Amino acid sequence: MAPEKLESLPALDQGVLNVIVETSKGQRSKFKYDSKRGILQLEKRLPLGLVFPFDFGFVPSTIGEDADPLDALILGEEPTIPGTLVLCQLTAVLEAEQTEKEETKRNDRFIVTPLDAKSRKPLEPAIQFDKPMMDAVTEFFVVYNKLQGKAFHKPAIQGRERAQELMQQGIARAQGRHGRASAVHHR
Repeated sequence: MAPEKLESLPALDQGVLNVIVETSKGQRSKFKYDSKRGILQLEKRLPLGLVFPFDFGFVPSTIGEDADPLDALILGEEPTIPGTLVLCQLTAVLEAEQTEKEETKRNDRFIVTPLDAKSRKPLEPAIQFDKPMMDAVTEFFVVYNKLQGKAFHKPAIQGRERAQELMQQGIARAQGRHGRASAVHHR
């Protein structure tokens, strides 16, 4: 897909969240989308024994407080191919601060549920985001950041309402930066 097309995808389309997968569930290889070239680039490999618990990607037409697109963890049972667009609904948000080289930035992780592209209902079987799952996801990101020499502070899981509020802030940030209204698309 050409960079201009991916970059112009709306964050929301008829109330459904668009998420681009960068790294598949169960992978040690971390990929990152290079918007200048329009491709996924291998960024790093996690140590043996550490893998992404779910597909990990970003929400197009958003900007987080760290100046990158908002991150999303897709609660799906099966891995998805990197570069795939997955329709999702917000489930929760892991609010956190990340410190690297004595600079602390907000770097939230949005927890999303994948939807069937036709029915727009959650894919079955749905993953239950209960307390043990919340703890496991939080611990993954704490360890993941520690292995990169970063600290992941004050991780706290908040519900759908807070996730929607923070998503709207990320959309507004992108609209302000790009001076366009493409982040939200209504038909």
